[in-house]
Amino acid sequence: MESTRKQAEDGGVLQQRQREIAEEQARIAAQTGDAYAELLAKGLRYASQQDPRREAKAYREAIALRPDEPTAYANLGAALASSGHYVEAAQRFLEAMERSMDPEMWARVTAEA
Repeated sequence: MESTRKQAEDGGVLQQRQREIAEEQARIAAQTGDAYAELLAKGLRYASQQDPRREAKAYREAIALRPDEPTAYANLGAALASSGHYVEAAQRFLEAMERSMDPEMWARVTAEA
């Protein structure tokens, strides 16, 4: 509910930014032919369409494909948090943190958890 109100207040800026990121990720996936990147792009596209169920599904598929990569865990955590599933979201953020060597990602997912 909080994220819905926030999105209404920001005039769709977040949604537009999500679409731009999804398009960029889709271009990268198309260039590389990387199935993991394609699933991340798919999840981002669903996020921009405010479809958290499909968004989460895409990230879960990405996790199944590459369980050691942190990005899908972090994105899944954000999707779960935005749909009110806070306990599972925290778990996914912590899993992302365990898999990441990037200090910026550590800081972001720790704050989210």
